[in-house]
Amino acid sequence: MRGLENFINDIRVANSAEVQEQRIQFELRNVKAKFGLKNLSGYQRKKYVAKLAYIYITTNAKKLDELVFGLEQCLILLRSRVYSEKFFGYMTLELFMCTGDVEDKVVYSVIGQLKVDLCSDDENCVGLALNYIGTTGAMYRTLCNEMFYLVFKILSSHTSSPMLKSKASVTLLAMLRNTADLLSGQEDSRLQDWTQTIFSLLDDDREHGLVMSGLPLIEYMAQHVAYDECVKLVPRLIQLLCEYLDAAESAYQTSNNSQYSTTRESFLINNLARLLNVLIGNAATDVNFNISNIDKKSLATLRHYVRKAIKFNKPEDTPLPLWDSNSLGLIELACKLEPSSEAIAACISTLSSLLSSRSGNARYLSLVMLAKMATIVGPKAEDLLRDNLLTKLFSLLKTEPDISASRKAVELLSILANEEYAQVTVTELLKFVRSRAKTLKSFEVDVYKHISKILERFPSNLEWYVLSTMKLLYLVGNEVTLGDGNAWQKVCQIVVNNPDIQRVSCLRLVDYVSSRDATESIIRIGAFLLGEFGDLVVHKISIGDLFNVFMHQYANVSVYTRAMILTTMIKLFRFNPKISTSVLKFLQLELNSVDISLQSRAYQYIKIIQLSKLKDGDMKLTDLLFSAMPPFPEIINSQDVSNCSSPPSSAGYERSVFETNALRSTTSGSSIPISPPQSRSVRIDYSSIELSERWEEGFKRMILHQQGIFYQDLSLQILFRVIQDPEEPSLSTVTLTFVNKGVFPLTGFNIGLVPIRTDNTAEYVVDVLESANFTVHSKDRTAFVFKIQTQRPFSIEKAPIVQLKYRHSGKINKLNLKIGYGVTSTLKVPPTPTTFPEFVQRWKSIHESIGTMGEFQETLEAIDMPRLETNLRRIGFELIKQESILNTLFAVSIVHTKSEGKFGSLLKFHAVDNKIHTLCKTTSPGELSKDIVGCILSAI
Repeated sequence: MRGLENFINDIRVANSAEVQEQRIQFELRNVKAKFGLKNLSGYQRKKYVAKLAYIYITTNAKKLDELVFGLEQCLILLRSRVYSEKFFGYMTLELFMCTGDVEDKVVYSVIGQLKVDLCSDDENCVGLALNYIGTTGAMYRTLCNEMFYLVFKILSSHTSSPMLKSKASVTLLAMLRNTADLLSGQEDSRLQDWTQTIFSLLDDDREHGLVMSGLPLIEYMAQHVAYDECVKLVPRLIQLLCEYLDAAESAYQTSNNSQYSTTRESFLINNLARLLNVLIGNAATDVNFNISNIDKKSLATLRHYVRKAIKFNKPEDTPLPLWDSNSLGLIELACKLEPSSEAIAACISTLSSLLSSRSGNARYLSLVMLAKMATIVGPKAEDLLRDNLLTKLFSLLKTEPDISASRKAVELLSILANEEYAQVTVTELLKFVRSRAKTLKSFEVDVYKHISKILERFPSNLEWYVLSTMKLLYLVGNEVTLGDGNAWQKVCQIVVNNPDIQRVSCLRLVDYVSSRDATESIIRIGAFLLGEFGDLVVHKISIGDLFNVFMHQYANVSVYTRAMILTTMIKLFRFNPKISTSVLKFLQLELNSVDISLQSRAYQYIKIIQLSKLKDGDMKLTDLLFSAMPPFPEIINSQDVSNCSSPPSSAGYERSVFETNALRSTTSGSSIPISPPQSRSVRIDYSSIELSERWEEGFKRMILHQQGIFYQDLSLQILFRVIQDPEEPSLSTVTLTFVNKGVFPLTGFNIGLVPIRTDNTAEYVVDVLESANFTVHSKDRTAFVFKIQTQRPFSIEKAPIVQLKYRHSGKINKLNLKIGYGVTSTLKVPPTPTTFPEFVQRWKSIHESIGTMGEFQETLEAIDMPRLETNLRRIGFELIKQESILNTLFAVSIVHTKSEGKFGSLLKFHAVDNKIHTLCKTTSPGELSKDIVGCILSAI
């Protein structure tokens, strides 16, 4: 196709984006004109469709909207009997369907042609149809539902060639990954028949293509569809593995190469080992299926061949014969076969020798294998690894340039840590992370978390545990949370309950708290312990200097920690009344604090000090109120620090009688039988709901945009779409689409909406239109649709909350996410553009009518005018065009409510000294202007 070649060449030689764009637009006009001809040949149609495909690719899919006019021509090509024309039709539709919202336009036409091609006698046509379904069908459930049985028919047909069966197997796998219920939803008898048909792909080991395509499908079925049926294949899988290992060994010996001579056997062995690892569980922990369920002959054969395949006796200068990804699966499989101590020792010896290899891949894989051995085999392998490998791992950390290998080394050290080696492991890991000047922050955090886990598992030496934990909290920084986030509280409890470590702990704390780099957790520990035991460090630092240390750290911490520091200061006054003047001056500064808790706390402490002065320095009241902290209730085993109770909840360490009694009652037990509670209705309190981490991202995005990503993590992605009713702007339809990104199904979906109130005075009314499916399979999605009707203005802080509960991999997950819906979601710009004189006139009119009752002022920081202008347009404001007033932006819109009608809103933004002063006027004398500005602040 010379015309296509010339077009591609013109695009490639274009010396600027403008020239390229001109050439593309010229070609688009030409193609449109050609498609209008009635006598267009198949060759010409194919050529012009190919040009559209190239434009789509070279513009990175940005011009899809300009290319959809060619969809009809693609459908014509699908109906052609010429292979090349049909190929270009399918290929172009694959491109367009993968990224564009064109399903509704062509899906049923495509389905009709796919049915024709799948029933064709031409294998090439069938292959093209299968390829199309495998590529795009996984994204569209409609296509999967229509094509599933036809694809399975090809797989099960005795007349289908091995090539078509292989393609059908791969296509079926692609469809099942998105709609697994197409198979798992069948009746038991039919499911058994279908699984047996799929298992027939392994009947002929000479048909390597069938085996290659069938193994991933069976692996997926074992994980998601029919595990109990798949375990019946284990003897056959063992037989295939042994045959391919023999073929690989023969190829290795004849080729005199360190790797398999072909990729085919390598791929088959790797997938067979992986499937067997999925089916065979650990004999010590897995009760479903393990080696005790395998017949002795097959088990003996498997052990023999696996041991033979991973032989490690080799000449010094010869690389490992099976050193590739196969070894990882085979060694993991060997660990499940109850290997002897001698076999484990030999394996560890050879793997550890590879840690000095020049190949970074070899070092990494050896560490992966060693970690798997320790995890699967258990104490028998761990003891051998500790005896032979700890010193080498410590040395490796100092010299390893590959961060991936370093991660695995740290992970392995964490696995091997026990009571005997915990202290030395923590010491070496701390040295390692501090000695590496240039380390990825994520890797540094991983090391700290592994250290934290070791400390939690083995706190036998309380002094070592406390000092190491404080050092770790000093190093990690404020943005990193270790464990459950209560490490600093556990340290406080241990020190209070153990007088023999109080002095050394406080002396170390003085150094940490005095540092400029002190983290908030360290400052909290220091505030708690030095307030209690400040008299133990007076030989190192005076009480006055200790007061100055906390005064300097005060501005760098959160409100919670500031409250703790205020209590610490009055406790320091108890140790040395001479600092009363300094303490009073400092406390008086907080009398004007915006935080009511700090304000009230400072006021109370000032009164206590003043009463002491009035009584000529009588400290009885102070000593009574701030007496020494008694030991915490012994509710835990001293060796299990991870379950330590927290210090008293308030920053002032108030010892609650209720808390203490409750803790004691949990250990004392009771002989009085407790009757079951009566049934009651559970009411969810809106104010008590704790929002999930990173909820603000989707919240802000929903205020600014009509659709986008609401929330996502490793397993779940939530998409949102908000459609405002054009006839009734106060009414919007919100669709939340839940996409399962992981490989395991999400089950037990339970979604609820929690509004601020549901009575007759509710600011908005929520009505659920469509509930989500109970189960969302891998790569599948489900939708939750509801309408929200704004009755009257409300603050964005009162927006409804979505509560989601679901099970993933046996774990119950909970998400609480606030919907980004406020009064700005009801905005609608005036039907005609507003001029600046009209804006000024309305501004004066509102002021004359209600004065300043409808006004609200706020100052915006950390945002420039262009960004503010963009966000205002996204929210729904009309921006007034004017050039008479510099650095000033004017906006107008109309807020709609169901019960109270609509209100005009006028906004003025004036930029001064990197700040933007905002003034909002509305026709409502209430707090509507404040609510509007609140939405804008929340969005930016």
